[in-house]
Amino acid sequence: MDREQFALRAQALAVDVLIAVVAMLTVGFVVGVHWGQSVAVMGAIITGAMYTTIEMFSGASPGKMCVNLKIVGVYSYQARLATLMARWAVKNLPWLLKLAGVISGSSMMGWTGLAVGVALVGGFFLALRPEGQTLLDRIAGTVVGSAQPRVMKFEEEVHESFFKQAA
Repeated sequence: MDREQFALRAQALAVDVLIAVVAMLTVGFVVGVHWGQSVAVMGAIITGAMYTTIEMFSGASPGKMCVNLKIVGVYSYQARLATLMARWAVKNLPWLLKLAGVISGSSMMGWTGLAVGVALVGGFFLALRPEGQTLLDRIAGTVVGSAQPRVMKFEEEVHESFFKQAA
């Protein structure tokens, strides 16, 4: 993967974080004014969870859509829903482990979620490798690439010389 593609993925991530944070804060504030702090926190969490599911059903988050990227399967053009659901689960595993830790009262699950989150953030830089897959993509069996196929442009000299040789 070239650095331009990595930069597009980083831009998409920044857009997603910005949109999610603004949406969660807005919902939290509006709900908090009317129903109190605990309901505001729950509303913000639900808003964040709903935002993350967009990627699962459309094959691209709003940030990826802005920079014209799409999640596809390694061996197919379009990723299946089951693949996108598995990718969503791995991507949100830190939050799911933290939630499980809060519900069960286990601080170990929260620390495990933190460790998984650090690994996924560090694994984002694996996208700089030639395969262009992050750790998340490798686990889920996906690739993130341009939503529209690129048109290859051949140099006229090569094109002309090919036809000259063939004639």
